[in-house]
Parts: sequence; C-alpha cells; structure tokens
Amino acid sequence: MPLKKDSTDYKMDRVNMNRARMRRFRGNIFFSHSLKIVGYNSSLEGLLFNDNSIYKIARNNVNRLVFEFNAGANIILMDNFQIRYVMSARTQEFKGGKSMHYWGGVSIVITPRKWFLKL
Repeated sequence: MPLKKDSTDYKMDRVNMNRARMRRFRGNIFFSHSLKIVGYNSSLEGLLFNDNSIYKIARNNVNRLVFEFNAGANIILMDNFQIRYVMSARTQEFKGGKSMHYWGGVSIVITPRKWFLKL
C-alpha cells in the first residue's frame, strides 16, 4: 500500500532519501593561514654543522617570519572518492627572493568501501 503524501511516514521517507542523495556528493571550500617563526632553514642556510657549502644564503638575509596562505576546494563522491585542489602562497623567505611564491596541487583520494563497514 503506497504512503499518503501528508502522512508522517511519507515525509520521513523523503527526508531519508534526501539525506542519502546528499551523502553521494558533498563539497566545500576552505581557507587557512599560518605565521611561521623560522629558527633555522637548512635549505637556505646550508647544513647545520658544515659551513663549507657554496650554496647558502647569509643568516642575516633569511626572513625569520614567514606568512603562508592556503585556499582550495574539496569534492567528495559516495564517501570513498575525494578530489582536492589547493592553491598556496608564501611570503618572501630571504632578501632578494620573490616577494610571494605561489603553487598549487591536486589530490585524488580513494578509500576502499570495506573501511566503512562496521564490525
């Protein structure tokens, strides 16, 4: 026997169907920022215990405060497939370098369905 449209069971059934549809496809956007205090940057200043490298920047030219910003979007399909795009920016790390450095990335995550099963 079909449910009547004004019955409570019919309305609850519609709510559950809408929730199921929403679980199939979700998405969000995000923004984050951070301020980093750099004590020692071995990529720029060379090895910690070896000052003989010619590929280093003087300690007084390295910026000790670096601001980083991230923005992106997530798309989640069927709770086990995710695509993420992130765009990042970082302020100048040393004197004479670019004022801002930008990069981006795409991540694809696949989670096996068996990880969602309750034991």
